[in-house]
Amino acid sequence: MSQPRPDRSSDDILTQLRDEGVLPGLKRRDNAVAFQVPTENPGTPPRHQDRLKKMERRLEERREKVKKSCPESRGDLKKQLSDAEVRRQELLDEKTARISKKFAEKAAQIKAKKEASRMTSTAFLITATSDSDVIATRASQRTKQLEKRLEARRARVAKKATVDALETRQNLAAERRQEHKLATVSKAKKRVRFSLPDDEPGSDGY
Repeated sequence: MSQPRPDRSSDDILTQLRDEGVLPGLKRRDNAVAFQVPTENPGTPPRHQDRLKKMERRLEERREKVKKSCPESRGDLKKQLSDAEVRRQELLDEKTARISKKFAEKAAQIKAKKEASRMTSTAFLITATSDSDVIATRASQRTKQLEKRLEARRARVAKKATVDALETRQNLAAERRQEHKLATVSKAKKRVRFSLPDDEPGSDGY
């Protein structure tokens, strides 16, 4: 059996609970419901307002700190200008000294690295030749390799074909071509012979 419908709707029950103080206040907008939770200290302003006030206070303090008094006479103006020039020169000197120090430290590091690599590296290359160890410098090793390459290149350049050698090579090439031609012809004849059927006329020689 179906249950009988209650006399009061859910909205009526929520309204009663809110009036009795059991539930906090509710804000209704269309189908959305939002709880109105009371703050602990209703009199305290939001935190972002406090942050804005603190920032404004700091900015005002900085403005007062860098604020300069208006010169009352020509001498005061000259003094302020000279002080500003001195301060500007001091700042430039500090920046120049800082940059030069940085470059000097970098140059010292590069020099130290070069010295360390020079101390750890060796200028000799030990190779074994015919049952004896020979110590040769890297420069001499490179020179030997270069001389070997030059000798091979000279041998290639000096190798000129004479008339007899050229004729011999041509005759050998002609013989190889003829052999290849004969082999190709015989292979083609065998292929044709095997492809013909036995009962075809002319296969027995008629």
